[in-house]
Formats: sequence, C-alpha cells, structure tokens
Amino acid sequence: MATILSTLAVLAAAPALSDKLVNGDDANGKLTIATAIVDIGASLAADDILTIIPDQFIPDGAIVVPQLCSVTCANPGTTLTLDIGDADDVDRYADGIVLSAGGQIGFASGTIPAGTLVPYRLPVGKGISAIVKSAASISADGKLVFLIAYRSK
Repeated sequence: MATILSTLAVLAAAPALSDKLVNGDDANGKLTIATAIVDIGASLAADDILTIIPDQFIPDGAIVVPQLCSVTCANPGTTLTLDIGDADDVDRYADGIVLSAGGQIGFASGTIPAGTLVPYRLPVGKGISAIVKSAASISADGKLVFLIAYRSK
C-alpha cells in the first residue's frame, strides 16, 4: 500500500528548515471574502473590462481561491460570458463562465481556470478584473455581484 503526500505533507517532512513551509497561509492564513457589485447596462459589449477589485484592496502576496468565488445575478440578457483574472492572466480565476441564465455561478463551473490548479501569489499592484467575452441583449438595469475569496498571511 502506497502513501501519497500532499504538498503540505512534503513540506512538513522536509529535513531542512529552509525547505519547510515558508508562507504560513498555505496551511493556515486569513481568508477574506470581498463583495463587489458591478452595475451593467444595455451597452455592455464584448471586450469591455469590469474592474472588480482595484489593486489597493488586495494585499501583496494574496492568493485568490477560485473554488470559493462566484458571480450572482438575475438573468442579465440573452448572452453574457466572462473571463476573470488579473493584469498578467485575464482568465486565471474564471475561464469563459456563462452568466446568461442568471443564478450563482462558480468561477470553476466551466473550464477549470489555471488559478484553481496552480495557486498564484499576486504581486503588489495587481487587482482583479473581468473581460466580457460575449454579450447580447443585456438588461438595462443589471447587476453582477462578485464574491472574491482570497487568503493572505
């Protein structure tokens, strides 16, 4: 019978202190859930950028946890698809999520985003934004409620 170790178990078993857990938030850290509401209107179109969390609200070194993030909305229109990421990777946290029917849509509900499989530590000056991939017949008074979960030291 084999014993398979998680990354935390490997770090805990490391022989030298320098090889052990350096960033304490990997095992235990502060989890923050930010709520950001974006008003959208009938003029929303493909390639529009939605600023969700400006960089000054994200601590240096924070790690977004896409598995705990979502967007909630009433039916926004015929078609609405978003990528959610940061300045270095526009779909790091959500890749092509479809909001067309409304409801609560998880960031990892469609294509699994890179930030789910490889946690990414945000450098200072990086916020969270969305890019509209497709939009059609958008409601004039629509709102998107983003819940962004991130952990930090």
